[in-house]
Amino acid sequence: MIDRIDEKLGNIVNAVRLARIKPVIAACTFRENANLLGAVYGFMKESGKEVLEVKN
Repeated sequence: MIDRIDEKLGNIVNAVRLARIKPVIAACTFRENANLLGAVYGFMKESGKEVLEVKN
């Protein structure tokens, strides 16, 4: 799936003159937990709590 997305994005970048940078498409490190981690991060920032660095 990532290969197809990358291919489609390449087609768009080639078709649009202003598009000079093509981002790298890759799977998220946290996979299915990424949305949950993002929600916790947002909550902690809004509530003024300290946000710790996550290490793999």
